[in-house]
Order: sequence, then structure tokens, then C-alpha cells
Amino acid sequence: MYVIYHDPGCVYSLICLAILRSKKVNYKKVHYLKEPLTLEIIQDLIKKLNISAVDLIREDHPDWKKFYKHLALTEEEMIHLMLENHGLITRPIIVNGNQAVIGRPPKKVINLLKENRKRVSNYTNKNTIFS
Repeated sequence: MYVIYHDPGCVYSLICLAILRSKKVNYKKVHYLKEPLTLEIIQDLIKKLNISAVDLIREDHPDWKKFYKHLALTEEEMIHLMLENHGLITRPIIVNGNQAVIGRPPKKVINLLKENRKRVSNYTNKNTIFS
């Protein structure tokens, strides 16, 4: 099952939700501004996305530009900033198992869906028993 961490006020989130619906995949929506992410979830997302904490921060967020951009923050400090202010987290994030993408541009979600279908197809073809 896919999980989409999103904000319903974000155009990219709405586009990615529409993609998931149109491809008829099972997914769970997490409105991360109302359902705060834990330290473990943020760390897990960074790991699955294979990025650093700064790459998960919305650089256009007013708080980031005004208060933090000019500071030399560690990974841990950036993660704690995101814990304190979830609005700093780039959205949407789509997760499936150990894979994740930031849905900007939304084409990344389509590629994730294609990649997962290909894996399932390869697994099924290799493990089908014919009688």
C-alpha cells in the first residue's frame, strides 16, 4: 500500500492524489500538518528518499527564509526544525515499502508506480507455477 504525506491545500499534493486514484492503487492519505510526523517517521522518510535533511525542507517557506536559511544547521537540527514546524517539510511525499519520492514534479510518482508494477510483474512471471 502506498502512503502519501500531503497537504490538501497544495496543488502538487492534489495532482499526486489524482494520479494515485487514476492508477487505482491502494493508498493511505496522511495530512501531515494535522497528523504530526514523529522523529522516526521523518528519519525514515529521509532514508527512503535517499536525501539529506536540507533536501526535505521547503526553501520557499517564509519561516525558513526569515529565520533559518542563513544558519549553519546540522542534519539533526534540521530534522528537529521539521518536527517543530511541519510546514517546513516538502510535500507531497509518496512511499511504497522501502521506496519514496517527493511528488515534485508529479512525473516522479508515475515513475514509482511503473517501477513497482514492473517488479510485481517480474516476480509473478518468475514464480508462476504452470500445471
